[in-house]
Amino acid sequence: MKQDYIEIVGLVLCAGVFIAANAADERPLHNGQWELNRKILAGDKVRLKMSRASLTNHWNWSTDHLISDLRGLTADQLRSGNAPVKFSLDRDAGSFVFEGKLSYGGGSGAYQFVPNPSFITQLHAIGYDSGDTEDLFGLAIRDISIAFARQVKETGLDIGSVTELNRLKDHGVGIDLLREIASSGFKHYSIDDAVRLKDHGVDPSFIRAVSKAGYDNLSADEITRLRDHGVDANYMAGIKTAGFDNLRPDEITKLRDHGVDGSFLARMRASGWKLSVEEMVKLRDHGVDPDFIKGLREAGLTTSNIGEAMKLRDHGVDPKFVKALQDAGYGNVSVDEITKLRDHGVDARYIARLGTSGFKNLSVDQIVRLRDHGID
Repeated sequence: MKQDYIEIVGLVLCAGVFIAANAADERPLHNGQWELNRKILAGDKVRLKMSRASLTNHWNWSTDHLISDLRGLTADQLRSGNAPVKFSLDRDAGSFVFEGKLSYGGGSGAYQFVPNPSFITQLHAIGYDSGDTEDLFGLAIRDISIAFARQVKETGLDIGSVTELNRLKDHGVGIDLLREIASSGFKHYSIDDAVRLKDHGVDPSFIRAVSKAGYDNLSADEITRLRDHGVDANYMAGIKTAGFDNLRPDEITKLRDHGVDGSFLARMRASGWKLSVEEMVKLRDHGVDPDFIKGLREAGLTTSNIGEAMKLRDHGVDPKFVKALQDAGYGNVSVDEITKLRDHGVDARYIARLGTSGFKNLSVDQIVRLRDHGID
């Protein structure tokens, strides 16, 4: 078990990427200084910080380890007041050998990297390019094993360089994600695609959900866009259940961005409105929902025209307003007339007052004219 922390001063690249010296005659360094601290961690863990420096750059890498990971280091040595130590961190690509002193849970000293040349030979045998000692150092610090390198190849990912292996590790791209990509039918994925998916929070379960929803030939950009817009497995299942099962990824994200979910789609269809994605979005944007449609119908106004529904909503007409007009004897007026009455401040109570004053059986235009002239 370990957790990595990295700090690079000088030329700065992404976290976990090593910095090569700028000077043409400068050789990469494979030794440096180490510090160890047990006091800041609980249990049998220690934090090991490694650093190395050149004329142009300074590199730090901090990793949390179990004491048992560090061969030759004991808990008794960590508890002692002044103990010389020599221990190692062994990896497939080579070993880091540490020498120095410990005192009450902390210590420091120098380390040297001892490469394993056969590791490069093994990598080459399974299809990776040749590397040098610096490559081995990078592979070792990231704990990239032959097993990991082989498993990556077995997923079918087009990969051939040690640098690409390091990049996968730096971005946390694991075997499970690569296997899910392959098993779900997504083809022609590159290193860039795998990294992009991981960086955007796409995990194996999301890949499975996308595939199960019938989308097994999407690009990495399309999948990450779904993830970035908050589309998850439940959301995709909901819109599919509502009858929208052949949508493009951009249509799905549009629905999600506008707050249209499976429940909204299903209820609108149950109300008799079988509309396109664009139309559903327009209705949602204008506040027209299944309850509004139901209320209008119960008030005696039935419309299947989205333009009319949106116009009523935009002008502040609700089902109660429509029902009151109906009770006042204006149940056969058009949507345009209803909104005209609403815009001019005419409601059922005003119509009733006109009737009490002897103004009866008036047209909408006559009522509006009276209202505009202050007749009440």
